[in-house]
Amino acid sequence: MLKVLRENPIFHNISIDQLETFFKSSGIVLEFSKDDVAYDSDKHVKSMMFLLKGSARVEQVSEDNLTFLKRIVPGELFGVLSIFTDIDYYPTRVTFEKKSKVLMLKEHEVLELLNQDPNLLKNYLTFFNGQVQYLLDRIALFSIPNGEDRVLTYISRLKSSTQSNELTLPMSKVELAEYLGIARSTLYRVFDKLIENQMLEIKGNKLHILGGIK
Repeated sequence: MLKVLRENPIFHNISIDQLETFFKSSGIVLEFSKDDVAYDSDKHVKSMMFLLKGSARVEQVSEDNLTFLKRIVPGELFGVLSIFTDIDYYPTRVTFEKKSKVLMLKEHEVLELLNQDPNLLKNYLTFFNGQVQYLLDRIALFSIPNGEDRVLTYISRLKSSTQSNELTLPMSKVELAEYLGIARSTLYRVFDKLIENQMLEIKGNKLHILGGIK
């Protein structure tokens, strides 16, 4: 468990001994089945969770529609929007995609954890800043009216974040269309155009930028 936790940036520069000492008396390990919901507008406890095993998907709920936002993999943290707030509402739905195991920390345990070491507090604030940046990026993406430009902007950001022309989509193409708020046909049409113009090669979820995308 501790090895998985250390993969999370919150525990950067934190020793295994420090983690072992804290988690001896804090946190609880929970198991979930496929399709179990960890958080949504109706079900949420003031807590955050570290995924130890399995996978989960985060979706935006709008009336009867679900829009894919991201996939959570072992070592990642979720549920932070449920803590340190007076608002009794969780803005997304987190659903487990397979049998999964998590470590759950309640709000008071998170406070105790952050008081253990200044590095932990700094790492948490850095993580939270990244979450805010993610939301701002989403807003900026949805402000782009043209579907083709949304796809190009997404690929450009992915290239910038990896500093490489060899990219791996972190989601399926169906999920990417949902994430971008465009029709699947629009996404495939844009990909076909990029391939035809020799700007991109695509094999499965692997993208190879040939040129023309900054």
